Amino acid sequence: MSQRTRNPMDLSYGDWMTEVPENDALEQAIPLDPDEDEVEIPELGIEVPEADGLEQAMPVPADEDDYS
Repeated sequence: MSQRTRNPMDLSYGDWMTEVPENDALEQAIPLDPDEDEVEIPELGIEVPEADGLEQAMPVPADEDDYS
């Protein structure tokens, strides 16, 4: 008797797919309040101290550039 091997790309099985944890599902089910303040998304990137930023902005002479 041969058993059919489950193919993860076969969507007909469905039970192999990731389930949403119960707490996350409950949180996602909460309707958004239109009067709620907008959430401020932090700016991406690294904050560089002003002196370092100025130093990094200075061009490097060609004879001192190790990467050219």
